[in-house]
Amino acid sequence: MYQKSEREGYLHTYKNSNNIDQIVKYIETIENPKEYANVRETLAKIDREGAKYLVLKDEIVVNSLGTNIFEIKIDTNRFAYCYLYGNGVFILHAFRKRTQKTPQRDKKLAIKRYREIKMKGF
Repeated sequence: MYQKSEREGYLHTYKNSNNIDQIVKYIETIENPKEYANVRETLAKIDREGAKYLVLKDEIVVNSLGTNIFEIKIDTNRFAYCYLYGNGVFILHAFRKRTQKTPQRDKKLAIKRYREIKMKGF
């Protein structure tokens, strides 16, 4: 399930069928204060500047997870996202990555959510 943001920003996040924001829920589990602050700051910048922030900033590490799905690296945290029309960014999934390779279950979940939001016309 997804829901468009009610505020005027470029960042949108995945909400489940109970309208629980899965990305915010993940962020709240980050125990390291520095990592938590880095994640919040980076996502706030994306919300203000949109997709152009991801393209123009050298300190942001972006990898492709497949067709139209990308991964932002912020410390040990990963955020799978896709671009929306215009300058928008939709975060599909958030997870902690402890190895070089992205776990298949995380890729599959991001792909599933991507297909879901595309079917809904987001």
